[in-house]
Amino acid sequence: MKFFKLLLLFCLLLISLNSYTQEERIIAPKKAALVGSVPKASLAKPFHITFNIADVNAHAIFFDLESVNAKDYEVINTAVMQVGDGVEYTLTVMPFVLGETEFAPVMWNIEGGQTAKSEPVKLKIDKAETGIIKKDIVDIRGPYRPFDIWFLLKVLIFALLTAFLIILFRKLKNRKPVSAPQKSKVIDNRPLEVKVKARISELLASGLWEAGEYKEFYIELTEILRFYLSKRFSINADVQTTFELLRNIKASKAADILDDARAFLNGADLVKFAKLAPSVKNRETDISILNRIIDKTTPAPAKEGK
Repeated sequence: MKFFKLLLLFCLLLISLNSYTQEERIIAPKKAALVGSVPKASLAKPFHITFNIADVNAHAIFFDLESVNAKDYEVINTAVMQVGDGVEYTLTVMPFVLGETEFAPVMWNIEGGQTAKSEPVKLKIDKAETGIIKKDIVDIRGPYRPFDIWFLLKVLIFALLTAFLIILFRKLKNRKPVSAPQKSKVIDNRPLEVKVKARISELLASGLWEAGEYKEFYIELTEILRFYLSKRFSINADVQTTFELLRNIKASKAADILDDARAFLNGADLVKFAKLAPSVKNRETDISILNRIIDKTTPAPAKEGK
């Protein structure tokens, strides 16, 4: 009887060790390795730091905004590029202090519940160069020259030409313009969501996709999303980077569309900047995400009598 109790305890111990090993294997993050040497940085000048993450697809990895927690610098933009079986993730960083500091570890989320994490990187922030070129001090007065009749003639011709142009300008300015028939402005009173979806249909019918102009197609597609967000939520989306726009969406009333917006913008950036050739399935997926964002954020129609 004692032998069976010992055997049972041994089996339970093996099961717990196996579960612990599996949990460690599941939650252990991938290593994000620094690409190249430590970048040179100057105060208040953006610099780039690149990490390599192996065995992951660029469509399946997303930078974790909440993992950046530093006062000495700020991550102002991100870019991802597929390199072989892995990706190279480039972060654009703006330093705010002089001297030695540390770029703290940051995280990436990978589809399937896995993560990636970078090691801390020691940085040295130097003073920014002023760009002033030192030159020898020379006398501003030129050498003495005798009276030049040709120079006087050139000045006289220039003065006459200037006077002629001034007189001509005044005559043209005093002429009464011929009034052209005024065209009545057509005011588009359609709801915002209707106008935006009409732009999507016009883009699909433009022929850009059929001509292989994928970059131009996605530039216009992202402009449609930025126009919609700026009108619906008063976000200055048309002048913000992808990173800044996602941060503002997270802080606004549109936080429930953050995942869709991140997937849409990251996929579009791969086409616009990494020159990735999308498939028809990619296009249909992105347009479906865009329509879902519009539908989620369209206010419900007011009921009659209220």
